[in-house]
Amino acid sequence: MLKTYPYVVERYPTEVISLEDARAWLRMDIPEFEDDDQTIENLVNAGIDYVETQCNLQLGISDYEWYTSCLPYEIPDTFYVRSITSIESVASGGPTIINPSNYEFIRMSKRRCCIQWNNDYSNNATSFLVKFKAGFEEGYVPEALLMAVRAFIGDGYVNREDPIREKRTLVDKLISPFVLPYV
Repeated sequence: MLKTYPYVVERYPTEVISLEDARAWLRMDIPEFEDDDQTIENLVNAGIDYVETQCNLQLGISDYEWYTSCLPYEIPDTFYVRSITSIESVASGGPTIINPSNYEFIRMSKRRCCIQWNNDYSNNATSFLVKFKAGFEEGYVPEALLMAVRAFIGDGYVNREDPIREKRTLVDKLISPFVLPYV
């Protein structure tokens, strides 16, 4: 049985947190003082990457692909799925796009969803390629996640010479509701 997990094919193109926002958070919005801009940009990118990696989500709407052999099924480990772009059955004769009228995208909660075949449809393919969009729409990123990135930036800026994180930080506390619990 093919067991894979969704992965990002194309990351969102928008800027979640601007350099100006980060400078304002750090109270570094002094006109013509740009000495630390590269450091601040690096911290913004590292903070976003940290939050996205720890929570296994994207702060903007991104394109995903998922190879699976287990449809109908819940889309694993991907929160905030927005829509199914396409489903292809993969067979020895090549991929065949499945008509969207043959499946249903079911939202089980804000964070969980699944794909279900319609009653009168069956497919004997052994694997499928599911393409979908997931993430947060611009302007709708949860405040706790933005605050976690802000805390990451602030901590990284103040403690530049201390790369060792041995304790649970404010960042970890803010993202904890979004982190998948694994056994």
